[in-house]
Amino acid sequence: MALYNVIVRVLDKEGTCVAGHEIGDTFEISGKVGVDDVYRIVSGKAKRGRICGLAFVSLYPQLLSLRLGAEIHWAKDGKISVSCPDAINLVIFEMERGKQIERGKESPSYPIEESL
Repeated sequence: MALYNVIVRVLDKEGTCVAGHEIGDTFEISGKVGVDDVYRIVSGKAKRGRICGLAFVSLYPQLLSLRLGAEIHWAKDGKISVSCPDAINLVIFEMERGKQIERGKESPSYPIEESL
């Protein structure tokens, strides 16, 4: 099974994002897929270097599909738009499949406290 990185960009926002996401922020999501899922923001910026948990919950179903190589029929030019659930401080994200990760080169699992 092929595994891919996913590139996530902030396309638009209304109000003030509590996580500090700004238009143009770009993240490369990489990590193992399985019982011990670990996701790292490889590049990009956000308040305290993290992605908003509520936004991640909205991104996750399509993120997982892109990471596993699924064909997304509604994607336009290979890109999917997803919004966070905060209707007052709305952030619109765009996701696209990145490069394929070589077997054995996945990001290793690591204790959560090391990522904080």
